[in-house]
Amino acid sequence: MTRLLLGMGLREFSMHPAQLLSVKQEILNSDLTLIETMPMGEVDHDRTDHYLPLSLVRARLAEKWTLEDLDYNSGGPARYVRVKETGRKIGFITPLTHNFCESCNRVRLTCTGTLYMCLGQDDSADFRPLLRAGISDAGLDEAIQTVSCVRD
Repeated sequence: MTRLLLGMGLREFSMHPAQLLSVKQEILNSDLTLIETMPMGEVDHDRTDHYLPLSLVRARLAEKWTLEDLDYNSGGPARYVRVKETGRKIGFITPLTHNFCESCNRVRLTCTGTLYMCLGQDDSADFRPLLRAGISDAGLDEAIQTVSCVRD
């Protein structure tokens, strides 16, 4: 089963979320996870002026489908519902409307080799030298654990 993650970075969009769900889940036969814009890095505008609160998306989806809250946990910050009519799961990741810092267990490694301990802060470590040197998996695990402890 494919899991599809969609960023909901724009306040306005042309497709009703119910149509979006229908297209993505029925055609791709996949569960869906939606994320509000992540508060990552500096930008030249206020993110709160440009993101779509997932509470609104959920309300609009509930106009068409029956959403049942689930205790399902993927190990990340998403909160899930099951669409009764399709049996599919939808996850909602809400860093702006429902901050989840206290339960975050993730670090992010970018394609440039920067490891971010938090996307909402500037805490990072440059892993390029380690990666270019061909660090072992065990060594990489140890390096991630070392810098992650700084976050806690």
